[in-house]
Amino acid sequence: MKIMATLAALALAIALGVAAQAPAPSGAPVAATPGTADPAASQAVPATATPGAADPAAPQVVPAAATPAAPGAAATAMVPGTPSEAALDAARSGSAELLAAKPGDDEAGAAAAAPCAACHGLDGNSVDPLYPRLAGQSEWFIARQLLLFKTGVRQNALMQPFAVPLTPKQMRDLGAYFSKQSGRSGIADEGVVTAAGPHLGKKLYVVGEQLYRGGDMARGIPACMACHGPTGSGIPGTAFPRLTGQHAGYVEQRLERYRAGEIYGDPEDNPNAPIMPAVAKDLTDLEISALATYVEGLHAFDPKASVAALTPSAATIKEPDTTAAATTAPGAATQDSAAAPGPGATASPNAAPQAPASTDGGDPAN
Repeated sequence: MKIMATLAALALAIALGVAAQAPAPSGAPVAATPGTADPAASQAVPATATPGAADPAAPQVVPAAATPAAPGAAATAMVPGTPSEAALDAARSGSAELLAAKPGDDEAGAAAAAPCAACHGLDGNSVDPLYPRLAGQSEWFIARQLLLFKTGVRQNALMQPFAVPLTPKQMRDLGAYFSKQSGRSGIADEGVVTAAGPHLGKKLYVVGEQLYRGGDMARGIPACMACHGPTGSGIPGTAFPRLTGQHAGYVEQRLERYRAGEIYGDPEDNPNAPIMPAVAKDLTDLEISALATYVEGLHAFDPKASVAALTPSAATIKEPDTTAAATTAPGAATQDSAAAPGPGATASPNAAPQAPASTDGGDPAN
């Protein structure tokens, strides 16, 4: 009997030991704080307690992300593209400093443009349509956009760190450098519209051309060339930028954001700021795509290149063939090389343009 009692006591002791080592129930803390003398006290400390806290009973720090938003906070949050009053004030004073700064030095701008090359290309002709082409853009427009990035009026997490340290003179230097670079043009989309509607059967770029050159008066949409020029060269020294050859993808996303109501600046600082949101608000998705591809296919008018193309070199001038039934005077432009499209004719933007009836003079649409 004594042996049986001893075995029963030993079994009970083993069972109690196993129970003490069993894992905690699912609702219990994952682990006790190391070095805590009292296991009961350690169970009161959550697994998310601050490491190294001297007092386990101290109030726990709640992560910022876990803090619930106050009622109505979303309604008062800044909408992307809507600058704060502080940013607007900084832009107003910055504009005065830009105007007071000396004209940009393109050589100084070339040295400062090294960081820009990663996205915009060394000469301002970016490859990725995510980043706009800057080559040929006006000095003032580029300097102005850098100011808007710096002050936060134009909100862009990628551009702001580059713009913040720039002085007004450096902004103008960068603008001067890129304005001296030669811009490139792309190829417009000549696909035919198949979607039902007023543009069915038209080539996509033709839809864009009609809006760019004539607008749509019935809907109150002005012609783009009224501000950006017939060849998209913009108006240097003003808030109207060059559009020629700009990536279609970039133009499209800018127009979409203008249509959504984004605006840079305020009328006090820039009277042209509300223009683009008002122009884009009634554009359809198809029309935005059409305008974007037409702009990419535009070629800027170069008077020197046009004269050179119509003037034969000495090597190409030959003596008249007296045996031919008809002759062409040396140096005369043939119908194929010089004739302009007749009234109402549509010229593809992918072809070199004829001289416009009037040359370009010489915020933000980029």
